[in-house]
Amino acid sequence: MNNFNSVLNELIQEKIYENLPGKKTRRGSRINVRCWICGDSRLKQSKRRGWFYTNNDPISYHCFNKGCTASGINLLAKLVSTSSKEASKLVFKKIKQYNDNDTSYEDLTPSGVVSPIQEEEEVVHEELEIPNYWVDLNEDAKQILTNRKILEAPFKPRNWKLYYSTRHKRIAIPWVSQGKIDTYQYRAMYKNQEPKYTFKYESAKSIFETGKFDDMLDYYFYLEGTFDAIFIQNGLAIGGIFPNAEQQTELSNRYSLMDGVWIPDNPWVDESAKEEIFKRAKTNPKDLIFYWDKDWSSKDINEHIIKSKNINLFDYDFLESRITTVFKFATALKFGRAIQ
Repeated sequence: MNNFNSVLNELIQEKIYENLPGKKTRRGSRINVRCWICGDSRLKQSKRRGWFYTNNDPISYHCFNKGCTASGINLLAKLVSTSSKEASKLVFKKIKQYNDNDTSYEDLTPSGVVSPIQEEEEVVHEELEIPNYWVDLNEDAKQILTNRKILEAPFKPRNWKLYYSTRHKRIAIPWVSQGKIDTYQYRAMYKNQEPKYTFKYESAKSIFETGKFDDMLDYYFYLEGTFDAIFIQNGLAIGGIFPNAEQQTELSNRYSLMDGVWIPDNPWVDESAKEEIFKRAKTNPKDLIFYWDKDWSSKDINEHIIKSKNINLFDYDFLESRITTVFKFATALKFGRAIQ
């Protein structure tokens, strides 16, 4: 069992945790770090664009900041700041130790070192079955979705389908997380149906990921509802104004290279949205937020899409151009002036 690559891979993973400073995050078979070769982003010390691919044999590394790459013995050499020749000696020395001890490779954990793969807790998504009382959309549901441009939204998840719930007399909205349905939501269709939105009974809050999501971009944009999120490039719906603790942990694990940007409803129109921004400015003033233009009269993203008659308005470049801090936006709101 003590073949060269097996021991080499063990040493690489050991040295990742022993020698590299800063946070390391495990995502499946990949380990994310701040690149120690190029120094990573100089503007943002929190950026981590280096990735180890542990399912490769031998393990390989790629940095998406400057394109630094390494694998196998060359990667180990970079981790311990030595030559490839000296790195090879480390592997042979380790193999000799195993053979001298007559101990199987799988049972060994280096003395004084915690097991090198320390995965952060991951949320396991079990796909839900579609209830038998969900049927194809009726004409009333189709009319509502057509009027709100939902059926032509550019960032719907792939193969996402909406239904009509005969039990609830509402539109059934599956919540897709990492390609699986792990909860669902109902939207009212008729007058006097309150509340407007309800979630599956006793279901944990999920993260609805829109289609064409690109985790190599710098930002993701989170907001409350799915019918707004599907018009946002790199949008996420969270079912509330802010992520709860479990959602925040999942966001940090899933999108560790990215910064989150909050998209509230339009605070120039909605007083409750304005109050939430004022509250957030006191607790998290440096959080990033999408700022609404003072002259826009739409209450939310979907309404703005309908009024603008442009379903592609909220592409990534447009969204990125309107990012500011919560403190700056709250100050603008307080004094009734546009962001400068």
